[in-house]
Amino acid sequence: MRTTSWQLFRFAYIYLYTQSAIFLVPTLIESSGYQGWIAILGGFALSVVILWCTYCVGKLGKDTPWYIFGQQVVGKWVHKLFLFLVFAWLIYYAALELENFSKFFGSIYMRVTPAWAIIFIVAAAVLYTSRLGFTTIVYMAEGVFLITALVIAILVGLFFPEADFRMLPALIHYHNPGLAVKDSITVAAWLAEWLTFLYISPDFTFDRKVFRNLLLAEVLTLVALILGWLFILLNFRPYLGGEVEYPYMELIRGTAQAGMTGNLDSLFIAIWSISMFIHNSFLIYAASKSARQLFGLKKLKGVTPAVLGIAVTIAILYSRNPAIFSAHYNSTWLAHIWIGFESIPAVYYGVSLLRRKKLSG
Repeated sequence: MRTTSWQLFRFAYIYLYTQSAIFLVPTLIESSGYQGWIAILGGFALSVVILWCTYCVGKLGKDTPWYIFGQQVVGKWVHKLFLFLVFAWLIYYAALELENFSKFFGSIYMRVTPAWAIIFIVAAAVLYTSRLGFTTIVYMAEGVFLITALVIAILVGLFFPEADFRMLPALIHYHNPGLAVKDSITVAAWLAEWLTFLYISPDFTFDRKVFRNLLLAEVLTLVALILGWLFILLNFRPYLGGEVEYPYMELIRGTAQAGMTGNLDSLFIAIWSISMFIHNSFLIYAASKSARQLFGLKKLKGVTPAVLGIAVTIAILYSRNPAIFSAHYNSTWLAHIWIGFESIPAVYYGVSLLRRKKLSG
């Protein structure tokens, strides 16, 4: 199947926005309050820097993926170390998502279903999707993108009448530079997931069109995230907005009870679920590619189930200790670790610049 850079744009938007919309916004409202928009812009700026570094690293290999050509940049054993760290990060990230999904679904629809059963059901769908390859994952995002854009437009129209716009002046009067920097790092941890996009080769070549469309996806994510944050804030206010676990769902249900939306909450959950499958499938796809290169398993067929099995095991362990999961997932140190991993392309880019300067000298 033939793919275009505009399809990559739509995939990147779904990949970046759907997770941050559900899980980042409540945390940001609770932490930043009225100055959340500053944190979003700060996180966006940091994310663009990481995107540029990722693009420059991707160009070095042309049609060869990073996990193969990376040793030519930093050396064989240093690259193996980084690749192993990325492999572990991808699995852990996938495990967090699986537990998040079981927690989300278990609290809304499947309250009597054991968490491990939900995790296994989701993992089966992720396994099937990830084994189809990256091109198929991109085509899945293609259809979800249009529906997501329509739903966001409907939600903005629904949330607008109930918003308390008298709070808008507070957005420019509340400033805490230290808090803004801390929360900008948290936002960037969600928006700077460009490391995984080093796995799009050879399906996509890192050229100017790819960079342009990835940047446009980031800008669209920024706009949608600010709108979502703003309307949640204006409807719930800072304290309640941070206390509600899934504010989007509460707002949709509130309008549904007023006879305005019907079954929009079910549509919202369906779209988010598919988007989560896409996001998690790409993580497992990238982790499988890393495992094949790292451990010399290029001809072994059971790599993807084995990688996913590790993620499922971690997710089930977390499901048995929800307090520990919540403490880890919402911690500041995890955001810093995330940024550390997502900045790995900057290391490769910096080394490539030093080598180029040395050769030219």
